Amino acid sequence: MKKLEGYAFWRNVDYCLGCRNIADLARESNISYNTIRNQRSQNTLPNGFDMLSIAKVLGTTVEYLMTGEEPPPRHTSYDDIIERLNNSTREERDMVRRMLGLPVHERKSIEA
Repeated sequence: MKKLEGYAFWRNVDYCLGCRNIADLARESNISYNTIRNQRSQNTLPNGFDMLSIAKVLGTTVEYLMTGEEPPPRHTSYDDIIERLNNSTREERDMVRRMLGLPVHERKSIEA
């Protein structure tokens, strides 16, 4: 199973590399060329820190490199949260207000 995961990981790395090569990846991620070459040829997964570094250099996520699937979008603005509260009950809205610690002027905008 680990070999298949390693194969998929390095296949996704190759896809993201584009015109760059493994030497470029090693240099930009600050990982030894030999380490990357050996892991790639043996279909082994890098450690977590190296995965993060590789993902950052490639402008993607570890999740994408592991699965080939983009992660769901993250909703971080209050507007996104408020929009999702349209079908919620008053109790649910109150609970969200307490959890988020929203300022008073934004609390009013979630009330139905």
